[in-house]
Amino acid sequence: MQVKEGKFEEAYQIINQTSSLPAVCGRVCPQESQCECVCTLAKKGYSVTIYDALHTAGGVLVYGIPEFRLPKSIVAKEVQTLKELGVSIETNVVNGRTSCS
Repeated sequence: MQVKEGKFEEAYQIINQTSSLPAVCGRVCPQESQCECVCTLAKKGYSVTIYDALHTAGGVLVYGIPEFRLPKSIVAKEVQTLKELGVSIETNVVNGRTSCS
């Protein structure tokens, strides 16, 4: 309804209440059938750590989706938002291959 009325900031605030990555999910993911039901746990006080195999947080969002489809600046902003929510992000970690010290 807010988008239909041209109230884009209000629409963003509504989407942001139930999605931790609103600028990403709306562009590239069928979020309602994948992670949407659990991706608000960082907002509910759970301790969350994201592991990324490469040196920049964002995984496929950074390395696998073309810039015209999902600008890297959008991904960086969403990663920063996650950090501000208290999410810990560890890069250069390959699950099952990197040893923990």
